[in-house]
Amino acid sequence: MDLFQCGILRYCSESTKTNKFIEWSGSIQAETFENLQPFVLNCDYEFKNIISSANLNCNCEIACESFYSFGGLSAESINAENIFILINDSISLHSIAGSNIKISNTLKCKSKSECKRKRLKYIIKLINGF
Repeated sequence: MDLFQCGILRYCSESTKTNKFIEWSGSIQAETFENLQPFVLNCDYEFKNIISSANLNCNCEIACESFYSFGGLSAESINAENIFILINDSISLHSIAGSNIKISNTLKCKSKSECKRKRLKYIIKLINGF
């Protein structure tokens, strides 16, 4: 792929339970990138917002305006104005740079549906400016 542009780019595979990482090539531009399956972000990209609910790997810096991670994360660094990271055992980062950084070890959910609502709350904050 040479250049792909869109408003919202959502990555999810047909198989809902896959642990296989997918990696794209070429240049990708989108307002918002939603990651719902294991993904390697090593292509040329320009995303304003990144929302990741699955494992996200990057061999360099992840740069965007707003970054939300609810799943595994492996990267050299994150550089974003707004950052929210839900801590888990699958996180490996060397540095984080941003103005509004929130790191939490729980969403304090009583059920899966409540967790989905809380994630949606953070996504709405992202859209409205943290």
